[in-house]
Amino acid sequence: MKLPLIYKIILLNIPALVIVAGGVLFAVEYQAGIYFDQLMREYHISPERPHALFVDRLRISLLVSLGLALIVLICVAALVTWRLLRPIHTLMIATERLAAGDYSSQAAIKTGDEIEELGKHFDRMTQRLSELESLRKRVITDAAHELRTPLTNLRGYLEAIREGVLKVNDKTLRILEDETFRMIALVERWLQLAKADASAVSVQAKPVQARELLEKALLLARPGFIRKNFDLEIDLPPATVEIVADPDLIIQVLANILGNVEAHAPNGADVTVTAKKSGQSVNFRIENSGSPIDEAHLPFLFERFYRADSARTRGNGNSAVRLGLGLSIAKEIMAAHHQTISVTSADNKTCFEFSLPVKAP
Repeated sequence: MKLPLIYKIILLNIPALVIVAGGVLFAVEYQAGIYFDQLMREYHISPERPHALFVDRLRISLLVSLGLALIVLICVAALVTWRLLRPIHTLMIATERLAAGDYSSQAAIKTGDEIEELGKHFDRMTQRLSELESLRKRVITDAAHELRTPLTNLRGYLEAIREGVLKVNDKTLRILEDETFRMIALVERWLQLAKADASAVSVQAKPVQARELLEKALLLARPGFIRKNFDLEIDLPPATVEIVADPDLIIQVLANILGNVEAHAPNGADVTVTAKKSGQSVNFRIENSGSPIDEAHLPFLFERFYRADSARTRGNGNSAVRLGLGLSIAKEIMAAHHQTISVTSADNKTCFEFSLPVKAP
């Protein structure tokens, strides 16, 4: 049988009260006895009988006082403990509701002490969990939608081919191939994120030209940039500038950022891609013109599944952009390189930046 905390606190106080009362009883009885005996002898009175009466009265008074003190202690301890345990009980109920799946559970504790701070932390946690649950439901819906579209297209084409309605030619095969690649790209993004969750991002760092990485990433982004008629300005470092990084992963970071630019920058936007050596690092900078990102969204852009503008990304062909995975993956890759990635947005310009160490001479 579990003993409630209020009883434990009272039981812990009782021994202290008994020890204090015993000490007082001993001290008073001892000192009062000596003083009383001296007084009786000074006035030549036999001390035995009066002394015994005095001690008896003193003991009775102390025992009564001890009993009253014990009662007062129990009442005060019960009141204090009840006031202490009430917010804890409230927090316990909120925790049980959270464990049952109610992410809207809030403790709302107002005590003005550490327990209130604990309650605030709990409320922030439940709010964050509620947001993550909403994101989880949304991403499941979006993932199902993104997979269903190419699968439906594949099924339609295959049925048409089987029934002889559609002939197999290069155009048909190219369409089927594109739809297959769309599904592969989506699954690959999920796999990359799963590896990041499991701290399984394996960095094979080696010296590599910063110029070469940017050229490869820009080559991948070229079709989309041409389609949106971007005005691209490139400032690449000389071939002698080498960084130490995993080339495949850094190309993935650059491709994800460029894919984000393709998704959100308006047609005809100015896009500037630069990489410049500064001290012992090479600073990569990708900037595009267009409507700035709301300041409220900036702290969350690198969180998975976060999308500042769902409607704007719905029609984009990049599944990672639609599902809010690209920038999250970029952040995880940079973290695996012990580096960070940042974004700023103001004056109709949005800029992504990160740095990587140069090769030691």
